[in-house]
Amino acid sequence: MPLGASRLNFLAKGAAVEEAGEPGLAAIDPNASAWVGAINGVSTKPGSSGDTLTVSLWVKDANTGTNQVCFTLIEQGSGYPGSGVLDDFLSVEYAGGRFRIISSQNVTGSTGDFSFDYLYGTYNAGGAGTFSTGGWNHFVFSCNFSGSALSKCYINGQSASSVKSTNGGRESTSVDPARFNMYDAVMIGTQWNGAEGPTDGLAQVFIDNNYYDLDTAATLAKFVRYDSNDSGGAYYAVDMGDEGWASGLTRPLIFHNGGTSDFATKGGNTGNYDYTNTFNNSGSASDIATSSGPQF
Repeated sequence: MPLGASRLNFLAKGAAVEEAGEPGLAAIDPNASAWVGAINGVSTKPGSSGDTLTVSLWVKDANTGTNQVCFTLIEQGSGYPGSGVLDDFLSVEYAGGRFRIISSQNVTGSTGDFSFDYLYGTYNAGGAGTFSTGGWNHFVFSCNFSGSALSKCYINGQSASSVKSTNGGRESTSVDPARFNMYDAVMIGTQWNGAEGPTDGLAQVFIDNNYYDLDTAATLAKFVRYDSNDSGGAYYAVDMGDEGWASGLTRPLIFHNGGTSDFATKGGNTGNYDYTNTFNNSGSASDIATSSGPQF
């Protein structure tokens, strides 16, 4: 079956992301088990929720339909985790060539409880989805819901607005997208219950309550470098440093980077959002070397 035009475009533009021999980011491979999680581990939170949110990360495509949970922030409801009650919820997932980002004040509630539930790309279990590159994909999303549902998303250095859809009509400016004043569990590479995190690779996880205009080239370049003249278009990693602000961004609330030993140590603005110092390794995570991670 011929590939869709949008998928061909994104694949062509990402051809040079893993050129051999160039330095890159170290990453983690959580394999098929929960790797990191901080349950009841948040000691300091912002005083209120907010209209603005930014998420940026690298995830490795497995060319399958398996759901890869990149991170989950939640407020644990009564009976958690057995009852499945999640009063506040923020998560990014990747599966079958499609990204999904969700923010809700009650994920088990009605459509009106969701700030948003956005899908980017077309899902295909056989590895032919929009972003089924077989390598590293970069995802960056930023929104400002003050008065309108303004959001920007770039995947592999290009605007993903043409492949965006709203899942089940779940979008409401009456619900703040960033609810860091409520999240009391931080889980990276795991499901909402901390039981499973089948990602094939994660790098440079950046989560913050600021808004960035990604349509501004200089701003986007602080998250990912896109070169339209290289091999017909290619995307590369940028150096955000150990705490997520070396490229010129504001220090984020949450930042994790590097191999397993570095990744497990919290980074970011811990004075405003302080959570368990070191995540627990409950799986069989392994390092991904700089030569095999996202390349500069």
